[in-house]
Amino acid sequence: MPTLVNIWILLSAFAVGAGWLLSTAHELNRSGYAAAFALAAVAFVVFFTKVERRPRMEWHRVLSKARRRFRRPAPCLFLVLVCLSLAAGFLYAPADADSNAYRIPRVLHWLGAGQWHWISTMDIRMNISGCGFEWLSAPAILFTDSFRFIFVINWISFLLMPGLIFSVFVRLQVPPRVAWWWMWLLASGWCYAMQASSIINDSFATVYALASVDLALRARTSGKITDAWLSLIAAALLTGAKQTIVPLALVCAVAILPCLNLLRARPLGSIVILIGALFVSAGPLFFFNRQHTGLWLGVPPNSGTQAMFWARCEPDSPLWGIVGNAFCIPAQNLAPPIFPWAGRWNEMMKHFLQTPFGSHFNSFEDFGRLGRAVTAGDAGLGLAIWLLAFISILGARRFGKFSTLSGEDHFCACCVGLHFWSCWCLWQKLVRMPMRGNWRLIMCFFSRRCWSPPDSPA
Repeated sequence: MPTLVNIWILLSAFAVGAGWLLSTAHELNRSGYAAAFALAAVAFVVFFTKVERRPRMEWHRVLSKARRRFRRPAPCLFLVLVCLSLAAGFLYAPADADSNAYRIPRVLHWLGAGQWHWISTMDIRMNISGCGFEWLSAPAILFTDSFRFIFVINWISFLLMPGLIFSVFVRLQVPPRVAWWWMWLLASGWCYAMQASSIINDSFATVYALASVDLALRARTSGKITDAWLSLIAAALLTGAKQTIVPLALVCAVAILPCLNLLRARPLGSIVILIGALFVSAGPLFFFNRQHTGLWLGVPPNSGTQAMFWARCEPDSPLWGIVGNAFCIPAQNLAPPIFPWAGRWNEMMKHFLQTPFGSHFNSFEDFGRLGRAVTAGDAGLGLAIWLLAFISILGARRFGKFSTLSGEDHFCACCVGLHFWSCWCLWQKLVRMPMRGNWRLIMCFFSRRCWSPPDSPA
């Protein structure tokens, strides 16, 4: 039987693919979606009737195991976050500047016209921005006549994060006990917990990134072609979420490379999956962007009124981009939850950008700017998690036992480490290029085993 992550990947691919297909047929309406859902339900039933059935699940054992698990502090606190975010999503109307400015309006335009179309507007973001989140939200808006329930997309992604983090860490040779603790800590970071009840599209694609790497590593050991196929689909969905995430698909590709022989064993099925993955990726949007703007990214030069809505951020060189991120990312994450000196700090940053040295960072979006309090749009992992990570690394180096990986596993661990580091940077909206530095830090952190006692939690 498929896991919840696999079901979410297939459901996301179905929503994105149905959106483009129904747009092609000019049937982006309730009837079109009803027919698509009916066909998907039939395919689901036909497929799983052919799958070998597992022993019947004993619910009393499942509930007993869940009670034992959530008696522990870390799972219990994460469960509290999950419940609070769900309650907040239902009780309060979602509010986000970008979503209200162009993401929800563009979905309403498509539903009104019965298809995706190029919208005549001064705000170019309504056309060229990644639309993965919009295709997931379109059926909810269409059938409920409201955008109050769009937050469920972020909430489900938040719910799936701990298990994925644990699985990826264990496959990267992190001891299970260490991975067990950090799967709760990392998943409860501010940037994820605060967006779980929002309609912001910054963190929901984290699940696709983690799932793509996890399934690729799983396929290497299990030899199951379905894991490799799902990894390709997850990587494709990742690119369709945002243009800034597209470079991470290269890291997913590195994780999938050892599965090429597995994909060649089923050439017909692999070709079909590749075509489907391309269809649910950023490919269709890039095609339309190039058709209407002449550029695959769709970002026009800064001229006229277009500069009011989209800044083409290109650092003077990759070096200045890395230097700027080396300052902005720690500052964003080390900021306290309440920062009453934000006004003075921001004035200092504004003055710094006017200096000859600071002019190299004008391409950043609000370089070094901090708010008076943490918000969902600009939150990092959080000061406490940073401090815990720092203390853990020091403790591991002081008291732990280290052993390096070798060969292919070492190379794969370094690449996946780059993937996590880049994901984290992109969520902060500070990266304006693929990360090309920090190789030594990533290699050191992800190629060594952390300290753990000999026993592992059940």
